[in-house]
Amino acid sequence: MSLSLNLERNSIIGESGVNLLSTALIKLSNLSSLTLDLGNNSIGDSGVNYLSTALIKLSNLSSLTLELGNNSIGDSGVNYLSTALIKLSNLSSLTLVLGNNSIGESGGNYLSTALIKLSNLSSLTLYLHNNSIGDSGVNYLSTALIKLSNLSSLTLELRNSSIGESGVNYLSTALIKLSNLSSLTLDLGNNSIGDSGVNYLSTALIKLSNLSSLTLDLGNNSIGDSGVNYLSTAIKNLNLKNKSINY
Repeated sequence: MSLSLNLERNSIIGESGVNLLSTALIKLSNLSSLTLDLGNNSIGDSGVNYLSTALIKLSNLSSLTLELGNNSIGDSGVNYLSTALIKLSNLSSLTLVLGNNSIGESGGNYLSTALIKLSNLSSLTLYLHNNSIGDSGVNYLSTALIKLSNLSSLTLELRNSSIGESGVNYLSTALIKLSNLSSLTLDLGNNSIGDSGVNYLSTALIKLSNLSSLTLDLGNNSIGDSGVNYLSTAIKNLNLKNKSINY
């Protein structure tokens, strides 16, 4: 049983509306696939709490897509959501869109605590752009990614997230361990990774011998000729069928 609901850009939907919706979702215990788009509303942390209370009850979910971007969600909201995700051990595909909120490094910590428990994931998509998770938040997330050895597809959107070369180092250490990846999309644009960050990333990419599709956006990161050289060396060593690089 699957359910897809698009309620984006209805600014009058707040926590009360999400509470009503969550009351209905709790009854759908046979759901295996759920797509819920609540982007650009006003649900806040309390709304995420209501939604999380429902998600905990949907233990048969194998696929979950949540679009919660631009909703004034902070670290507390991510904590509520993560508490629910930990219970969804049957998930093989997870997409979380949390961009344009107020999530910091603590939110990254909460999210990593959940992800590390989802060992059956083969596809993970995280949109965390325009938050402030920083290098520490990326470190937390990377600690979780290392444990997700079954991942074949990974998308990380971390544009404008206050990430420097240390953050890319943490992320690269995780990527090296994901030997089953066939598709990787990384958006690290508008951060401060520099040539050193590109070096860390390139060292990881060379190790991903099963990659067939690679998309990188590294724009606006103070990358010079050295960074381009590191990246070019990595790409030449990969057997890619599809690639898109922006820097």
